[in-house]
Amino acid sequence: LWNGIVSVLCVPLFLLCAAVFCLLAFPVIYRYRMAQYVLIDRPELGALAVLRESRMMMRGHRVQLFRLDVSLWWYYLGLFAANLLFYADVLLALFGISLPISGTAAHYLCYGLYLAGLFAVYYFLRSRAEVTYALAYDSLKPKQEPTGAVLGNIFQM
Repeated sequence: LWNGIVSVLCVPLFLLCAAVFCLLAFPVIYRYRMAQYVLIDRPELGALAVLRESRMMMRGHRVQLFRLDVSLWWYYLGLFAANLLFYADVLLALFGISLPISGTAAHYLCYGLYLAGLFAVYYFLRSRAEVTYALAYDSLKPKQEPTGAVLGNIFQM
């Protein structure tokens, strides 16, 4: 009886805690989303300065970045599909489907399919997503006065 009560109460409690965590984590995650681009753009800054710069940059723009993430659904769907391939042997067993090979061979087969799927996602889709995020960073970063020599391009010579 006690196990039944605990299992009935734990699932809704877990879902409630997960929802509260997502609501509290959303602002923090999006506050520091541009930290890696700040670090690439200005490697002389320290870690805390990069986080501070990202926090200032994202002030008032978190919802816009969330909308950008939602518009890149195809990239995240590809990553999700690749991760499903990793657990394909377990998922097939849950549905009562067994492969005509041993469990170890099925695991390595699924692992190989996962690596192939992840390679395909990274090779075909990641560059588009990263360029989109880099353009978002470029539009959000504070404009600076050019300093030093500007090399220009070969057509200006």
